[in-house]
Amino acid sequence: MRNTKQFYGYFLLAAAVIVIASVGKLTYKAHAPQSGATQSNAAQSNTTGSTSTQQVTHQAANTAATENIPVSQLVDIVKTVDEHVIDKLINDLDEHWHDAYIAPLLEVYDFASSDYAAEKVLQLLQTHTKQAFGNNMVKWSQWLWNQPASYSPDYANFKAILYRHVDPAFEGYFLNRANETTIRL
Repeated sequence: MRNTKQFYGYFLLAAAVIVIASVGKLTYKAHAPQSGATQSNAAQSNTTGSTSTQQVTHQAANTAATENIPVSQLVDIVKTVDEHVIDKLINDLDEHWHDAYIAPLLEVYDFASSDYAAEKVLQLLQTHTKQAFGNNMVKWSQWLWNQPASYSPDYANFKAILYRHVDPAFEGYFLNRANETTIRL
């Protein structure tokens, strides 16, 4: 069941990347990497020039998210099959929960290397969101898109690390681009 879901997920990802890449030429401006603290400050103060109100709102949502859990910890859930390690990672997320974990955890679910990890991710999501969509990623995505945007400042970097295993070009596409987005990731 998960293999069919993963194929469907990869298909949707490829389609989304094609659309985003074509739109990206219009919505992304030139990029100069910034350090962590400077990125957050830039996101909060970038309200001049051609930046739209929607982009400023999105960037403010990015910086409002907690930084308790590093991106690498989310990726570790994908990489490990050790149930004790998975339990520790999930417990850490549970103890430091923030809604900014929802979007990356939905992606972690798609790439989880074991059914155990995928099930633990779903349990965590269902506990904190009070939603019972099971493994129906379409319903999860629809629900998420109807919620206020809440992203970790490292969400784009998380996507770069996660999706570089699908295609190395994704790393360059997402890395250090959180402050440039004009659409929801």
